[in-house]
Amino acid sequence: MTCTPAPPIGDAAPPEGFLTCIHHEGEQDCPATYPDRHVFYAGVEDTRRCAPCGCTEPTGATCSVLASAFSDEGCSQFVAGQVITSDASDCGTVASGTALGSKSVSVVSLDPGQCEPFGGELLGSIAPTAAATFCCHRSAVPA
Repeated sequence: MTCTPAPPIGDAAPPEGFLTCIHHEGEQDCPATYPDRHVFYAGVEDTRRCAPCGCTEPTGATCSVLASAFSDEGCSQFVAGQVITSDASDCGTVASGTALGSKSVSVVSLDPGQCEPFGGELLGSIAPTAAATFCCHRSAVPA
């Protein structure tokens, strides 16, 4: 509940701090007799979202492992071992005629490299909805 003064009678000006206005649904132009235009909105349509994020293929990744071979099935009778790196182009060998019963590999070092992130940009927009135009006159009601 809001208390407002009575509208002006005849050609009288509205009380101090008030305007005489006409109302139109939507965004409208105002007639010359009510030139003071005010547009209000009842709500907004929000379609904002973020673009999916991702990462390029990593670069600079390196790793090295210790590969070992054993003659028994329990990895206790060592036959051969070699540190192998991700940039190595050769393989180790085991002497011909050596029986192999098991093998193991353990990581010595790992650098996953770096990738360039992308995405996450703001998409969509926010827009006002349900416009109403008030056309007002600051002095006495026009004839």
